[in-house]
Formats: sequence, C-alpha cells, structure tokens
Amino acid sequence: MRIAKQAFNVLMVAYPRRFRLEYGSLMLKHFADTNTGGFRYWVWMMRDTASGASREHLAE
Repeated sequence: MRIAKQAFNVLMVAYPRRFRLEYGSLMLKHFADTNTGGFRYWVWMMRDTASGASREHLAE
C-alpha cells in the first residue's frame, strides 16, 4: 500500500496547488478506502486524474 500511496501522491501533482491544499487529504482518504490494487483500478485512476486535473486547471 505504501508504494500505491506514493504513486497516488505523484498523480496529485497534476492538480492545481489550490485544489490539492483544499481537497488533497480527502482524495487520499478516498484512495485508501477504494484502492483495489488491480490494473483496472490504476487505469481508471489515471484517466480520472487526467480529466479531473484538466477540469480544475480550466476552472482557475
């Protein structure tokens, strides 16, 4: 789980700093609660991060 948590933190860098400060801890908790460790989960996580981070950058 430690490696998965570190990988998730790397993905979080894609989000704007303001967003990470406000929601980062909640997102980490959600990740810890839902992480299945499977390949499909990581594909979904990367896709969700790309779309969410893009949306947040456009909103700024």
